[in-house]
Amino acid sequence: TFTNGYKGSSGINAEYGQQAALWEESNECQECREPFFWNLERLWNERKAPTKRQHHCRRCGRAVCGECSPNLSILPLYGFELPVRMCRPCYQQIPDNELCSSTSTHNILIDQTCVHLDQAKKLLAVAGTDNTIRLYDIAACL
Repeated sequence: TFTNGYKGSSGINAEYGQQAALWEESNECQECREPFFWNLERLWNERKAPTKRQHHCRRCGRAVCGECSPNLSILPLYGFELPVRMCRPCYQQIPDNELCSSTSTHNILIDQTCVHLDQAKKLLAVAGTDNTIRLYDIAACL
């Protein structure tokens, strides 16, 4: 089974306890009702070219085509801290409390001349070739 968009994933966000939507199966887009490329009988009967790929809205789990799911957004309440695909209705109706991220990210891809870890203070110091020193609070990582 596929849950949370990944095979074998439980889809449960331990911090919030929210269950990610299970992916629905469909031979057509559940928004515009156009057939997906494997629905050969309908494509043949309607004389259409097989152009629609199936995607899934990570919020509601509906099977939608790319045109009906052009929006990307984070959904930390469901365990998605990076932008994921959402259908138009979900994107338009998403409440602000579902958009509050529980993480922060930092770009440490700099040319490093020195790296020092102070476990007692829970800090990571990175000196770069650009003459900068960056301090990272890594308390949550230890």
